[in-house]
Amino acid sequence: MANWRKTTKNGKTTTTRKASGGSSVSQGVVRGNNVNVNHRYTGNKTVIRTTYKSGGYVKTEQRTINNKPKKQRNNFKPRSIKSRKSDQQLVNATLVAMMWILALPFIVCWYVVKYSTLVVRYLIRKVMGTNGGEG
Repeated sequence: MANWRKTTKNGKTTTTRKASGGSSVSQGVVRGNNVNVNHRYTGNKTVIRTTYKSGGYVKTEQRTINNKPKKQRNNFKPRSIKSRKSDQQLVNATLVAMMWILALPFIVCWYVVKYSTLVVRYLIRKVMGTNGGEG
């Protein structure tokens, strides 16, 4: 035997509700006497059943709609300590690379000046024929 139900009519729409409140069915004529649309609401889904009548033939279509959207995953979880350490290592490596890029011209300049002065001193000694301070 079926559960207790309460039916209410509003214009061309008849609504039947279960006493438990678990689901309800709305039925109404949409486009005329040849189309009948049933909406069944249960939990998080709506089942829409459309019945078309033409002559002696009946065609029924049914579709389901999710009323509750899917729960979104939290993609912004706190990152693990391991990933934070690797990020810190990456930052440190970047800082060291930047330091070398900035310091390299000064180091090259220092060695160019140092060895060019040594070459110039050697050439002067060679041309003048002097060794050290001997005159």
